[in-house]
Amino acid sequence: MTNSEHSPVAHLICPEAYPHAVQQIHLRETHISWVFLTGEFVYKVKKPVDFGFVNFSTLDRRKHFCEEELRRNRILAGDLYLEVVPISRGPGGKLLVGSSSDIVDYAVKMHQFDEAELASQMLSAGTLSPADIDELARKVAANHRVAERAIGNDWGTPELVRTPALDNMSVLRPLISSPERQTQLDQLEQWTLKRLDDFSSFFSHRKTKGFVRECHGDLHLGNIVRWRGRMIPFDCIEFNPVFYWIDVMNEGAFLVMDLDEH
Repeated sequence: MTNSEHSPVAHLICPEAYPHAVQQIHLRETHISWVFLTGEFVYKVKKPVDFGFVNFSTLDRRKHFCEEELRRNRILAGDLYLEVVPISRGPGGKLLVGSSSDIVDYAVKMHQFDEAELASQMLSAGTLSPADIDELARKVAANHRVAERAIGNDWGTPELVRTPALDNMSVLRPLISSPERQTQLDQLEQWTLKRLDDFSSFFSHRKTKGFVRECHGDLHLGNIVRWRGRMIPFDCIEFNPVFYWIDVMNEGAFLVMDLDEH
């Protein structure tokens, strides 16, 4: 299924597309996926896009990254994630989830949860407790202790730490028309370059000591849920290893930054 073909949305918002009873379907959409909430289960379908940093442009790539999403999320989220299911074209061209006769795409199937139990929503509602944060910290720390280390590769080297930081500037610059904002971006870029240079040897030291590991990669409050009484990180990055083969200190700092912001 490509961008030139019909979007799957018109098919997958229909209850009859699913192999189980569905009363009502809600659609969530990001720049790289469609997420169909069916009541009991959620189906996440990758858009056939290629943005450079993420490439889901072929069926084989989408299948591969669905499998990677399942594998990586099960590390922290366990059985919240269920399986990768095929999407096939049935009679009359309708799309059917779970049928493997004429596969046109794939979806990651997971349990649906109450969105009020997202850590971001809990914090806004005043129901996120210190005990919740302590539990989450213990869970993340336990995972970091056993996570695979980046040995024999370039993940976490000063060069690869530098690349995404400077890519941010390249993406932002064409979007800014105000001279004042351009000046601010120039200042931010110079500050970033100086900090990267200042900490280059520290990055190398952390890499050598084994602190660069396979992490979640996007650990913010919107990707944490209280499910079945447990604090569960979910929706980790699967599509680009440069974002998740990172220093464990990076992962912790990202979550602390989000908590501090809110």
